[in-house]
Amino acid sequence: FSDFLVNFIVGFLGLHSDALCTANFDGIMEFLLRPPLGQLGSAELELLISLIFEKALAEPHYSETYADMIFTLKDWMPEFPSATTGKPVTFRAALINTCQHEFESLSSTLAFEPEELARLDPEDIVFQKKKKKGRVLANMKFIGQLFLREMLNAKIIGSVIQDLAKCNQADVMPEEPMLECICELLTNIGYTLESSPIGKSALTSVCSRLQEL
Repeated sequence: FSDFLVNFIVGFLGLHSDALCTANFDGIMEFLLRPPLGQLGSAELELLISLIFEKALAEPHYSETYADMIFTLKDWMPEFPSATTGKPVTFRAALINTCQHEFESLSSTLAFEPEELARLDPEDIVFQKKKKKGRVLANMKFIGQLFLREMLNAKIIGSVIQDLAKCNQADVMPEEPMLECICELLTNIGYTLESSPIGKSALTSVCSRLQEL
């Protein structure tokens, strides 16, 4: 890994959550971005974004600050060479890949392996279910904050909420946590999403689906 990534990770993981407030944000970013960028590759870029994602999902109260961090990094890291294709990979493309991976893993995040259920007592199962659901709701909150900063567009968010509601699968019942994800997302960004034609169309479709359910 490059010196920049090592220093960023060490500094980032060393941050105490209480330090992540608006008043401290500029100083924190100046500290984290102090080392030279060097020649980062796309794999390192995706690792860095995944690290911030993990922190945002673990600490949803600071999702706005972590979204601001992503927004700031965008200007520092315009594009990087891909180790596989040789073509430049933009920061936004790497971010979208991470968002897509997190979204596609929502169901697996909520699921329990049989071996896992066998070793847990009923109280632990209830606790773990709550913890898993908290993670997926935090995911929606963070994605919403990225949308509000124009890091994700209305087309992507529209696809997310339509997929969660199974708008194209009328015979399939969405899982209850997925409906909560829709509510979490729309509570944060519904007004802004509705302001674009693509977003408004997606909202109309999803609201009709929710009314049917």
